[in-house]
Amino acid sequence: MKCRAVAVGAILASGLGLVACSSSGGDPSPSSPVANPPTSVASRQSVVPTVRSTTSVHPRDLKSQLLSVAEVPVGWAVDNSSDKSDDSDAPPCFKHVKSTLHTSDRAEVRFVKGTDLPTLQQSLGYFGSSAAGTYQAGAAVINSCKDISFTNGGHRISGSIGALSFPKLGQQSSAWQFVLSTEGVTFGIDVVLVQKGSELTELIYADIGTPDIDEATLLARKAVAKMPAT
Repeated sequence: MKCRAVAVGAILASGLGLVACSSSGGDPSPSSPVANPPTSVASRQSVVPTVRSTTSVHPRDLKSQLLSVAEVPVGWAVDNSSDKSDDSDAPPCFKHVKSTLHTSDRAEVRFVKGTDLPTLQQSLGYFGSSAAGTYQAGAAVINSCKDISFTNGGHRISGSIGALSFPKLGQQSSAWQFVLSTEGVTFGIDVVLVQKGSELTELIYADIGTPDIDEATLLARKAVAKMPAT
């Protein structure tokens, strides 16, 4: 269903994710296969996570901290499809999140279960001594989001946002659930933002109806466990 990709792509493209500066390098070439993808995504099985990052000024490797296909439940596969969603009409608060969580040192991976949904995106960024303050600023911006109705790719999307009950992770964490509707279909999108040491990670789990909170929690715990303590 086309509107599924429209709604999910809208959130992923609208700034709810750690972002790199415009000088970031291109995607690396795929180098190894993923394990045990479902038949419906067999065409994706010959690639590794699409990671976008810039040259680091510190020794840590952000790519190695991302979730891998071996760490997600059976049935999930890496999603290397390009996201061409138009975010020009995104709500101002989405764009404010994007500028607040700006970093020149980041990595990203996406997974999908089936052909479209559910989907998971993890973004990871290094912020050094400003990590705690950046987390607090980013959480405040998301909390301030009220009107999240907008147009994406010619589709009118209406939505709401609320706090999501979620286990505390890292040194600071917050979670929200976005409910978006377009063309008679409703999507739930769980967003989790965590600060641990010098890094922030954000996980976006989206599905039709209500996302699986137990699976989202499992994935978030695994993601944060891979982050260093400092």
